Amino acid sequence: MESTREPYREKEEMPVQRTSASFVLGILSLVFLFVSPQIVSLILGIAGLSIGARDKKLGSGRIRGEEGWIMSLIGTVLSSLILVLELIILIVFLLAFMEGIH
Repeated sequence: MESTREPYREKEEMPVQRTSASFVLGILSLVFLFVSPQIVSLILGIAGLSIGARDKKLGSGRIRGEEGWIMSLIGTVLSSLILVLELIILIVFLLAFMEGIH
């Protein structure tokens, strides 16, 4: 008696396209730019840039890799500019305060 069943075959896996971590880190960098100290945004942006650059170099085929790299770049630049501006304002206030003491 012959079996009417087909032999067992492993299922072919569909290629999984995962969202790049740089995309998530870029979004978080932009969000934390407005809701927390800018140093958090700067750290997340730098991490997103490094992961995005690695993904682009390896050609991993992840979707939103380049968009994540761009958002991480924007978050890094904006947080850096805000940090520098805050530092300049702090120095000006300190100099004005010291001038008022004398």
